[in-house]
This record gives sequence, structure tokens and C-alpha cells, in this order.
Amino acid sequence: GGAAINAGLVLPYHPRAVIAKLIAYAALPVAFLAVEILDTPVLAPMYHLHLHLAGLTVLYTSYFWFLAFVMRNFARSRSHMLAQALQQRELEATNARLVEQRQEARRLALIAENANDIVRLLDRDGRTLWANGTFTRVTGFTVEEAQGRALGELIFHPDIDPAAAEAIEKGRASGTSFRVEILNRRKDGTPLWLETNQVPVLNAEGEVESFVAVERDITAAKKHEQELEKARRAAEEGARAKAEFLANMSHEIRTPMNGVIGMAELLSDSGLNEEQQVYAGAILSSADTLLALINDVLDVSRMDAEGISLSRANFDPRACFGETIQLLRAQ
Repeated sequence: GGAAINAGLVLPYHPRAVIAKLIAYAALPVAFLAVEILDTPVLAPMYHLHLHLAGLTVLYTSYFWFLAFVMRNFARSRSHMLAQALQQRELEATNARLVEQRQEARRLALIAENANDIVRLLDRDGRTLWANGTFTRVTGFTVEEAQGRALGELIFHPDIDPAAAEAIEKGRASGTSFRVEILNRRKDGTPLWLETNQVPVLNAEGEVESFVAVERDITAAKKHEQELEKARRAAEEGARAKAEFLANMSHEIRTPMNGVIGMAELLSDSGLNEEQQVYAGAILSSADTLLALINDVLDVSRMDAEGISLSRANFDPRACFGETIQLLRAQ
């Protein structure tokens, strides 16, 4: 019985070896009883047979109960150890996620702290909860001065665009992302243009919990834009002045040209000889050509003013080439 108990304790771990031992241990009492029966004369009464059978019954029954207890205890221990192993695995996975989240948070914090743009964490009402070091460098205010206050209270500019301020309020009220360019001022009073991009952060219920604002100083870009606008206006003004000058000069030149043409026509009608008539015709042709150039200058000024109009006119290619050849023949 003691050997069987010792063997039964390791039944869950070595079942084949233990079963072989238990079969041997269970067979020994039966073998002893059989030997005793065989050694007893046939006519001799077997007074102790019922006692032996009762002992075997008690032995086998108690031992089977013991084996059942061992197996149940092993099953409970095994399930408990499996549960502990699963909990340990979940705990290790949770710790790994926590370490990863901590590293990710550290990386994000380093990025936000060393970014060239202002990074702020706002509550639902737009009050500053946290800001990086760029906030102080750009605005002149410390993070402690900005905590718990809206940015407009610190850097409000009297010339702020009402439409931009309304867009910010509307974006926060609707809980959506928005981007606005707004005029502010630094702590020393100098103008400060900020491009603010604000994104809502939602909680588990899908409600807006806070806002993340990434803001960029675009003062230099705005100044450059204003300078370009001034340069464009100056260029347009210069072009307009040039067009007016050309138009005025064309009109002024046309007046004496009309006199030249009129006198040349009078001269050609004054009874000139053939050679003199050729010279007077050359004067009239050159004057007409110069007048056409003046008209072209006027057309250019009209083109700048988008007032050009096309018209049909009779044209004699032979006369055009003949006049040009006559002018250049002496050369």
C-alpha cells in the first residue's frame, strides 16, 4: 500500500510506468491469497477468507479513491498553473505595451519640445494646458503665463480679422479640424502672424476632450507677400503711366505730322516739274509711313488697356513695296 501510494503521486507525470507498478502491487495480495488457499487442505475450513476479501476490497477501494484525488488535485493545480501562466503572459504583454507607449510618448515629447513650430495642448474651451519651448521664443510669453488662458487674451491684436476669429470659434464648437491665418502680437507689441492648425482629441465616448494646436510663425511670409503686392501695384501703375505717355506722345507727334502731310500735299499741287513731283511724293509717302507707326503706337497702348479693335482696310502690296524701294533706291 505504501509503495502504491508513492507510485500514485507521480501518476500524472509518468502514467505508463506507474500503471505497470500498480498492476504488480494489486496482483501481489491476490497471489498471496491464492498461495494460502492452495496450501490449505481441501477439507480444512478457511476461516480467514472473508477477512482477506474484505481487506482487499478496502485496499482497492481506498486506493482508487486516492488515485481519483490525486488526478483531481493535479487537474486543479494544472489549471491553476495554466491560468497563472496566461496571466503572466498577459502581464508581460501589458508591460511591453506600456514600455512601447512610454517610449512613443517620450519620442513625441522630444519632437514636440524641439519642433520649430509652436505645439500647444488646449482644453475644450481653447485654454492652454501645455506648450513647448518654441511658444516662448515666438510670442515672448512663458508657458506659465499662458497656462489656463486662451491665446487671444495674451497676444490679441486690435486689427484682428473678425472672420478668422469666427472661424476658430466655429471650429471649436463643431469639434472639427480647422486651419486659420490670424494676426496677433508678441509680448513686446510687434505684429505676429500665426498659421494655426488645430485637431480635436476624442475620448472613449467619442466626445471632444481637448485640442492639439500646431502653429507656425508666418510673419516674414506675410511681409514678403505685402511687398510683392506693393511691387505688383507699382508695376501696374508704371505700365499705366507708360501707356498714357505713349498715347499722349502719339497724339502730340500726330499734330505736326498732319502739318507736314498737308504742306507736302499743297507743295505737290503747286505746279512742280517731274523731278520735284517725285521728291514731294517721297515726302508724302514717308509722312504717311510715320503716321502709320504713330497709329501702331496708339494701338499698342490700346492693347495694354484691352481696347484694341480690328477693322478691314484696302491694301495694295505693289504700291507698298514700290514706295519702300523708292525710299531706299538712293542708298
